[in-house]
Amino acid sequence: MENSRWRFSEAIQKVKLLLEKGESCLIVGLPGSGKSTFASQFPDFPPIYTDKYGREDGDNWVLDVSKIPKGKLLYEGQGTGIEDLYKRENIKHLLYMRPSADLFRKAHAAKARDYQGDNPTFKQWFEEMSDLPDDQIKAMIDENQAEFIHFIKPTSLIIIDNDSLRGQVKVGWHEQT
Repeated sequence: MENSRWRFSEAIQKVKLLLEKGESCLIVGLPGSGKSTFASQFPDFPPIYTDKYGREDGDNWVLDVSKIPKGKLLYEGQGTGIEDLYKRENIKHLLYMRPSADLFRKAHAAKARDYQGDNPTFKQWFEEMSDLPDDQIKAMIDENQAEFIHFIKPTSLIIIDNDSLRGQVKVGWHEQT
């Protein structure tokens, strides 16, 4: 992989995970950016969906990295603790998902609609995110992307502009383990 920027539809065709032994790739982005959809496009490298190993803690989603399987090629997720995963797994390659403002709003509206947790703050946050104007969404994505690049310092970085709504926006909530 090399430092690149592609649209979602191009990236599915172009991204090939050429990892050396012991290396891993992390797919990140804000909630609703298309991380899970993109990760599911690589059947030869079944991803570990890290949110399955998380829990709500106040206003944060906190990962229990000790429960996340070790030694996998592909990880997908976001949350407090993702830094510990990148250190543990020798993650060198970063795929950052940048949703369009329209996709971001629709995904957050769907998350608010389908939220089944106990924290009303999460549902409210999803609702608020679904009403943000384009410039605020872009600023939030820019800041999040910069934070990931800063703490991971990836050997290779691919930014994927996700403008693909792929029909109806679906949201999957994982059971906590």
